[in-house]
Amino acid sequence: MSDIVERLRADLASGLSASLGDTKEAAAEIEKLRAAMHDLAGHVWRGDWDKLKPETRELLGEKE
Repeated sequence: MSDIVERLRADLASGLSASLGDTKEAAAEIEKLRAAMHDLAGHVWRGDWDKLKPETRELLGEKE
């Protein structure tokens, strides 16, 4: 039984190590997209602001 636990721990450790790089890449991509979203929001005509989804307005810091 302890062999199975040790093998699972080793598999988990190697998987976590591999996914850590993926996580950092994903976080960097999310930050790029967030910055792009805020930049685009600065160019949306306020008359069209109500056409955005409420969750989009909330993410941009605008609440109803």
